[in-house]
Amino acid sequence: MAGSKVRRHLTKQLTNEPQSSPINDLTLHTYLNLVHNSFLLQVQTLDQVNTDLTKVLNRMDAVEKRLTAETKKVDGPVGGADLREYQTQLLLKLRDIRDTMLKEGSSLEQLRKERDEARSERDTLKKQVDKLNYRVHHLKQHVPVPSPTDL
Repeated sequence: MAGSKVRRHLTKQLTNEPQSSPINDLTLHTYLNLVHNSFLLQVQTLDQVNTDLTKVLNRMDAVEKRLTAETKKVDGPVGGADLREYQTQLLLKLRDIRDTMLKEGSSLEQLRKERDEARSERDTLKKQVDKLNYRVHHLKQHVPVPSPTDL
């Protein structure tokens, strides 16, 4: 902000003063010094930013290495990337199976209904067989069976 005020002041003096005056040369020299100093300040600032950026990148590399080491400790000798990959593949297969079951849910309900009907029919037939077995048993008791000599 101060640099812009100085520039305006110098520009005003340069336009109001004659070209050949010693004040004009001094003002121009002062202006050039200010520009040079400003440039040096910017270069120093850029160098500082570059240094800071390098430090940040080094810290990030250190954190990544530490994270990799910690991940290996957590995974242990069994596991690691192979285990995670297998788990991911298994999870995808299970999701596919679930989606298929949801899509075929109506056929599943149909199968359940048919199963229940078959069970009830089986129970009915069992009751009929039991009744018939009971009748056969009582008929055998009340009807004399001829002996082989009677035949």
